[in-house]
Amino acid sequence: MTRLLLIVVLTGVLFLPGCWDRKEIDHIAFVLTYGVDQEKPGDFFHFTHLIGKPGMQGAGENGNGSDEAYYIVTNKSKASSMAMAGIMDFTPREMNLHHTSNVVLGEQLARNGVEEILDRGMRCRQCRPTINVFVATGSARELLQLSKSNLNLNPSRALVGLMEDTEGPFTAFPVQLIDFVKTFLAEGLDPVAPLVGLKGDVNKIANDEGENDENQSENPSDEQEIKINGLAVFRDDKLVGLLHGEEARGILWGMGKKKGRFVIDYPSPGKTTISNISNKSRAKVEINDLNMPVLILEVEAKGILSDWSRLTERIDIKPHLADTIRQAMKEKIEKEIKQVALVVQKELKADVFGFGQVLSRNHPEIWKEIKDDWNELYSILDLKIIVKTEIVGTGFIR
Repeated sequence: MTRLLLIVVLTGVLFLPGCWDRKEIDHIAFVLTYGVDQEKPGDFFHFTHLIGKPGMQGAGENGNGSDEAYYIVTNKSKASSMAMAGIMDFTPREMNLHHTSNVVLGEQLARNGVEEILDRGMRCRQCRPTINVFVATGSARELLQLSKSNLNLNPSRALVGLMEDTEGPFTAFPVQLIDFVKTFLAEGLDPVAPLVGLKGDVNKIANDEGENDENQSENPSDEQEIKINGLAVFRDDKLVGLLHGEEARGILWGMGKKKGRFVIDYPSPGKTTISNISNKSRAKVEINDLNMPVLILEVEAKGILSDWSRLTERIDIKPHLADTIRQAMKEKIEKEIKQVALVVQKELKADVFGFGQVLSRNHPEIWKEIKDDWNELYSILDLKIIVKTEIVGTGFIR
């Protein structure tokens, strides 16, 4: 009996967890976000690692000077896989990517091609495939080094917060590494990613393009905050275009990703705000009598009227007003989608709505014949846009 008990105890010990691989937290460098830049194809990759200070992460502060809750380490490498090995020359701590939330791709790197960086991110044992992918307006290094937050958020947390915001104008949507890679590898579908920049630069771009951003701040200290700047459009693994304002919003409508609020110019000269946007879309492909694909994009949008500039006109007792607003909403959505469709289809030749994927699934025999020339053919095909809108609530006036 004693021998049996001893065997059971010793056997149980074998299944107990140990701490043979334990590492002190002060000996680990937790990479919260990393950015990658490259000037020309074949040049060095320039890596910027935003590393959290373990003792200060709980407070979520960045402060000033020595009170910052993070520090930045930069290095360069010919091969992306050697980035971590090279950075050990600059910090005595062991690099750890388990808590990495974002990867920021520099604009020029994105134009050169991001396949190697994506491959490294997917093969890395520590990297989570759910990290957010961003494209920086200009340099990823400058974005991470120069950004400051009035809310005392480090740049990594600020980027995550931007993707969690569903109340603003919303001209981008979260794109995770795994989703970006799946889209890149899919036939007949091109990826997009959120475009970010410093608020001062973003506002300048908006003003230069005639966009009226109702969220522009007059506080000079806000100009170094990170802000969504639209969408970066890829063809295969290369950046081919940057979309801002209404063009970026048109992509969201067409992809069924629009959230937040939406302002329409009605009644003139006033404005009406639609909030709690619910958006769905469906890409369809039909074959005409000439055996040519016809592209159809169906979009549905629902929302609640949250701001009406004429208090004296009770929409809840004048149903025709809600119908008029719904029609104005439909016309503006159609305008924004048609405007950006001309750009992505005719100029960028990027199939962000996935018509090629639908064609390959529903008409594989036709897709097999044209897939090698799809980008060129896609740019000349007819596109029909069908928009349905609904006002599901007008609020109450007490």
